[in-house]
Amino acid sequence: MCDLCNQLKERETSYSKYGSPDDDRPLPEAAAKLTVLKTLNTKDLDKTHVRRCPRCGTLYRYLASHEYFINGSEDEEMLTRMTTEEAAAWLREEALTLESLRTDIELYRDRGGSLGDYIDHGQPAPAEIAEAMDEMRMCSKKAGELTALLDEQVTALRRDCPEILSLWSQAHDRVCLHYMKTLPKTGDDAKTARHIAGEARTSWRRLPADGDSFISVAAVWLPGYEERIRTEIQK
Repeated sequence: MCDLCNQLKERETSYSKYGSPDDDRPLPEAAAKLTVLKTLNTKDLDKTHVRRCPRCGTLYRYLASHEYFINGSEDEEMLTRMTTEEAAAWLREEALTLESLRTDIELYRDRGGSLGDYIDHGQPAPAEIAEAMDEMRMCSKKAGELTALLDEQVTALRRDCPEILSLWSQAHDRVCLHYMKTLPKTGDDAKTARHIAGEARTSWRRLPADGDSFISVAAVWLPGYEERIRTEIQK
């Protein structure tokens, strides 16, 4: 542990009661120097979140509670250092959440493309065209909103917790490499699939530093990709 983490016990608690300042017991000053991480799984940042040491990367769980009493409300906080195993599990969970968001974006984009093909080549009736156009607009809107959310999260993680991005991108890197090594050596389809895997691998290697936040995988050319990547992240 670093000099900052050495100022904190495995578990720190605080206590304060309205109207009784003499009984207040705040968290150590070092706790405020930890970085509060706001991730996609964070529901109520004020009540529960994870903090990361900016010097050594150690992770801590934070939990706050507030109770109302007739003679004054009571506030308590708990800051607990994660074990190596707990930290690894948390990083995997966050990487899986990023992958779920990426998959949702992919689905909306693919659906919009399929509707465009239907309009262009399916000979739909005017009412069907109007319905398909409405759905296309919805898919485009949702894909844009989710992409903006992913961009925001990746930018924050690059600054505050790059370990999550490294875990996510390295898992994709390994899966892409698997396809590049196991695809048939001959045939136009195999050549296309290998090219797609190679291009995706290059993009994933760039993501933690400065690459695009959303990376399309074109998994139709790489059968089983979705299942394989989720398994890889959880290793």
